[in-house]
Amino acid sequence: MKHFLSQILLIISLCVSLFAQSAIEKTPEEITSDYMEAYNDGDWDQIATLMHPDATALIRGMIDIFPDNQESQKVLTMMFNVNSKEQADSLSDEEIFARFMRFADQVKGLTKSMGSIETEILGKICEGEDTCHVLCRIDTSVKGIPYRTIEVISMVKLPTGWGILMRGDLNTMITALKQKYSNREN
Repeated sequence: MKHFLSQILLIISLCVSLFAQSAIEKTPEEITSDYMEAYNDGDWDQIATLMHPDATALIRGMIDIFPDNQESQKVLTMMFNVNSKEQADSLSDEEIFARFMRFADQVKGLTKSMGSIETEILGKICEGEDTCHVLCRIDTSVKGIPYRTIEVISMVKLPTGWGILMRGDLNTMITALKQKYSNREN
């Protein structure tokens, strides 16, 4: 009887473990839905958690292009809401990313000028088992004018789940800025 109960408990614990794993692992489509919902809410902290670590590290790397002087300090404060590079170093890459995106949102007025976003996931294309591109149709309005676009959200599978990649054009722009300004004199 004890052996039978032990086996039942083992089966139950395996089922609970499998259920917990399936609840944690989200599909690329679910990650995209979470991303679009957070974008609609202006929740940059949530978006930062969905990003691939390379994407958040890329934003952090922008801090290094600023020389240590008073003028750069003003820019760091404005862009990242930090008083020094040392303070920035104490923050996670995700926090730096969220702070920068809040700044960019304020400058561009993205979430304020747009109406609510309706997203329809049209499908996904995977390159092997670790890279997926989710195609979605986005309907919104900009200052009351209806706007429809198609976006591709690319992501890579990590040990902890899927991480959204930085768009290629943004990645190139940030890398070019880093290269241009990293060699400047103080």
